[in-house]
Amino acid sequence: EKPQKDEKSKEEKPVDNREEIYKKEWIGNAEQRETLKTENFKLADSIREVIQKLDTYYTRYVQKGSTGTFYPESENIAIQSINDIDTVTHELSHVVDIRNGVVRSKQDDPQIASELERAYYEIYPWASTEEKYQRRLHEGYAMIQEKYLMMPKTIRQKFPLLVETFVDNPHPMQKLLNEEMDRIVREYHGLSD
Repeated sequence: EKPQKDEKSKEEKPVDNREEIYKKEWIGNAEQRETLKTENFKLADSIREVIQKLDTYYTRYVQKGSTGTFYPESENIAIQSINDIDTVTHELSHVVDIRNGVVRSKQDDPQIASELERAYYEIYPWASTEEKYQRRLHEGYAMIQEKYLMMPKTIRQKFPLLVETFVDNPHPMQKLLNEEMDRIVREYHGLSD
């Protein structure tokens, strides 16, 4: 016989409410979700198509402890899991940024630069005061794009200037990325009902 566990000794695990947030902020009601269902939807294939549309290459070989890496010299990315929508969006946003000078074109605006740094410190999981200034700005940009995809209302409320600057008025290549990733998220969630 297994001894019964004392109720007090059970650890409370944090609740993962991502799916609830996705459905509230993106998908809406069941009728909308029904119209998005696709019989032959394959997440990995859809993501590979987006990577190809951005004329970028990817590999699965990432640095230890990382889910994704952007290589500025080649403008290619490494993704641990091709099905990781957040990481793919983040790394492809770096491609858009570096290839088109998105952050560089706005970094002289002190309000935008300050907000990009704030985004870096508040939502980048590996934020460090030791990181170079330019990297903080670029990571802030990629984090806004990544998190806006999954939590648009929250990010718009928390970072209105960045959303207005980089999401509402994006570079055409970022607009393409955002539209494609939004479509993928909608199709993916349409399959879950």
